[in-house]
Amino acid sequence: MPDEPRASRRASERHQGARPAGDALKITVAQLRAFVAAVDYRGFGRAATALRATQPAVSHAVTSLERLLGAPVLRRHPDVIPTLLGHQLLPHARTILTSLKAMAVVAENHVDRHTEVVRLAAPATACQAMVPGWVASWREYLPEITVKVFEADDSEMMPWLEEDIVDAAVLINPDPWPDGGVVVMRDAYEAVVHKDHPYAGEPAISIHDLLDDPVVVSTGGCYGDVMRICREADRNFRPAHRVRELRALLGMVADHVGVTILPSLGRPLLTPHLTMVPLEPVVRRTLVFTGPTGRPWNPVVTVLRDHLARQPAPDWHGSDSMPANRAEPEPSR
Repeated sequence: MPDEPRASRRASERHQGARPAGDALKITVAQLRAFVAAVDYRGFGRAATALRATQPAVSHAVTSLERLLGAPVLRRHPDVIPTLLGHQLLPHARTILTSLKAMAVVAENHVDRHTEVVRLAAPATACQAMVPGWVASWREYLPEITVKVFEADDSEMMPWLEEDIVDAAVLINPDPWPDGGVVVMRDAYEAVVHKDHPYAGEPAISIHDLLDDPVVVSTGGCYGDVMRICREADRNFRPAHRVRELRALLGMVADHVGVTILPSLGRPLLTPHLTMVPLEPVVRRTLVFTGPTGRPWNPVVTVLRDHLARQPAPDWHGSDSMPANRAEPEPSR
């Protein structure tokens, strides 16, 4: 085997006796850039041009790196090539530099979105009973982010997501399951009646019995589910009245105009004159927080999603809470 070139031997001799264990932690980004560039461009002059630095500066950076490590990382003659140690360190140096570039991109995105409003669409009951708590939690967790909430019908939310009208949405019983979505609530539909109604206080009421009363329905978010529940019991079902606003719906029940059906998530919205009675059979809902499926997520939405995923998903139809992983496909975005 040929002898090692004298320049490399001299570099090795200079570094003999060094103690690299602690000094290696003092390695700088400039040293790593100089080392990688010298290897990639097979010389200090071309590396200096690529780095927009002087050749002595690049050479000095590599020499100081070798001094910290206690051994040479490059052979200088006839070409600049890595030593055995240099070959071993090179992939790690590249990984560090790549990670630093990625950190810079994340930081730029963070600054760009520092004052950006994240737009969230959710059904009416979620907007009034659940989302305000999220917004307060997010404000504490990420005070620089503003979340703007839009109340939407079930049929509106997916188009809004895909058309970039909103950045995130709370979907009800999504099918197919959205990639990256997490369960934020499970509840069930219940009858809403006046407290003086004969069925008030009962453990449950069958949908057939409920339909003996005039049924008022909201044309908002839950309209499709409520109509389906009623028509499975009576295919000729027709609502006594249709209203848009949830407040108007509850007001009509409080005025004895009729009864209605709402998700149990809406229980905190009831006025003192109203109560909920579980339906038989039980019809459950799963509410899922997600971003769009046909375009990249706003990175802030992923952060908000992960914050929600660390909290239990309450079950409003029972006393148990879902575990933090939501028992659904794990976030992948």
